[in-house]
Amino acid sequence: MTMKLLTALVTTACLFVAAAANGAEALIHTVKKVPAEAPNKHYASNRPPLAPSPLVKLPIGAVTPKGWLRAQLELQADGFIGHLTEISGWCRAENNAWLSPDGKGHSGWEELPYWLKGFGDTGYVLDNERIITEARKWIEGIIASRQKDGWFGPRDNLLGNRWGKPDLWPNMIAIQCNQTGGGQYIDAGLVVKE
Repeated sequence: MTMKLLTALVTTACLFVAAAANGAEALIHTVKKVPAEAPNKHYASNRPPLAPSPLVKLPIGAVTPKGWLRAQLELQADGFIGHLTEISGWCRAENNAWLSPDGKGHSGWEELPYWLKGFGDTGYVLDNERIITEARKWIEGIIASRQKDGWFGPRDNLLGNRWGKPDLWPNMIAIQCNQTGGGQYIDAGLVVKE
């Protein structure tokens, strides 16, 4: 048994124990083998030429947190993560490269997309209008920054001003921020070369 598998099993067992301790019924269903011959029929997953993926991440909002988990997420929403725009320099909207139509401005690296991914997801799973509204401002600003060449977000990342070569990673995180129930997406302009 690998350490990764053992860790997953112990974590799952702890979650069931915590749920049972809080009065929830723990329903355990054993699957001997996950069918991997076909893709998941209910949610978008790998398309050819990638191998089928029967296990996919559920869309944000597909699961409604309750009990202890909901309380923890509400603490997060009411705490540091939920109010970072009030105290963080890189979450300052004025002249932010992520909100700029031409991609110029301050704080153009990956800090904002990492925060936005967790912030937005928290808002959607809690159905918290304050957070959803703030997250949409950032998400829509990122979408609106798309240039004719397909680039979106901070232009310095494309020009290689930080590392001497283009840095796509912050934009990959930003793309994930758009995978919400809102139906919007960024066409990253990626194509398969034949």
